[in-house]
Amino acid sequence: AAGAAEDDGPVKSDEVIKIESKQLRGTLKEALDDVTTGQVPFHDTKTIKTHGSYQQDDRDLREERQKLGIENAFSYMIRVRLPAGYCTAEQWIAMDDTCGKYA
Repeated sequence: AAGAAEDDGPVKSDEVIKIESKQLRGTLKEALDDVTTGQVPFHDTKTIKTHGSYQQDDRDLREERQKLGIENAFSYMIRVRLPAGYCTAEQWIAMDDTCGKYA
């Protein structure tokens, strides 16, 4: 579980992943529906990056969790497009609500 990246076979180029990912959908639905893990499989991390989301694990907890034989503590960063860095109050509240709901 902790080192799942090596379970996905040889590393593929970004272009090959895009071609094989069902128009950049990959297996994200299946991965996100899997409540047994907080991790998106390695091959889907390339797909989520094209949609502006990034998977990270807590480096401070990595070694301890590996010793315990449990998966890394994953979190996600989602990039949003804000032209000129501007958003309305309604957009800010929607982002804040989303963070509160899923954090």
